[in-house]
Amino acid sequence: MQRRRFGAAGCGFLLGASVGLVFIPCGGPVLAALASNVARARVGGWLVVIAVAYALGAALPLVAIAAGSRRITVSLRRHAQAVRVAGGVLMAAAAVVIYNGWAENLQTKVPGYTQWLQNAIEGNGQAKDELASLSGNKTPTKKYAQAPDIQGITAWINSPPLTMQELRGKVVLVDFWTYSCINCLRTLPYLKSWDSRYRPKGLVILGVHSPEFAFEHSLGNVRAAVKRLGVRYPVALDNDFATWNAYQNQYWPADYLIDRTGRVRDAHFGEGAYTETEQY
Repeated sequence: MQRRRFGAAGCGFLLGASVGLVFIPCGGPVLAALASNVARARVGGWLVVIAVAYALGAALPLVAIAAGSRRITVSLRRHAQAVRVAGGVLMAAAAVVIYNGWAENLQTKVPGYTQWLQNAIEGNGQAKDELASLSGNKTPTKKYAQAPDIQGITAWINSPPLTMQELRGKVVLVDFWTYSCINCLRTLPYLKSWDSRYRPKGLVILGVHSPEFAFEHSLGNVRAAVKRLGVRYPVALDNDFATWNAYQNQYWPADYLIDRTGRVRDAHFGEGAYTETEQY
């Protein structure tokens, strides 16, 4: 029986297509703008152009890795059997790590070493204005503005439905997050610590879960993630991005600190500034 052989280009295409099914770049402002627009069925020409440009940018590092690894692959052919055995062992070990959730714990402990570059490119003033206009927004909710209400929520976890009017008289931290975003997961230890420490003193942390991917729309998936991550404060499922748009938000994670009178006193996007937020 004769085996069919694909050419090098065909094999590379098939491998790249299979990797593309599981490759998920971490969501910054650009991907957040794309996801929120698609969720609201706001798909136009410029959105397609930006999506294609973003995809090309995400693919460039993979192309560089593929080009650089060709020489290594040639040298490893002499030890093909040993490489296969080692690869099988690594894949089995990776499956165990992923199944037990150990990879998630490891990722949250590794600092985000590309954050400064993302802030420089996607976080500058012009980029923020362009992304806001793409989403039909002006700018994110500013300090000392009246905090928008929580709206369009499809389900609540750990709490009955809440409104900003009901929370008047308390300090509220509105945290926009999604459970598969590694940047969001790195902030959770701080949020859980503040919830434990300051809830008796009147702090209410409200996690607004605005999904980045289709599987994050599922109430069952979010509920399981909340339980697994040990989140005990209220979580609101913002599947239609109604609260996200009310705050004119553009980021995962994003934190809005609201005082007892219902005004936004501080807003922070991304990781970091935990001491400043706690002392505010």
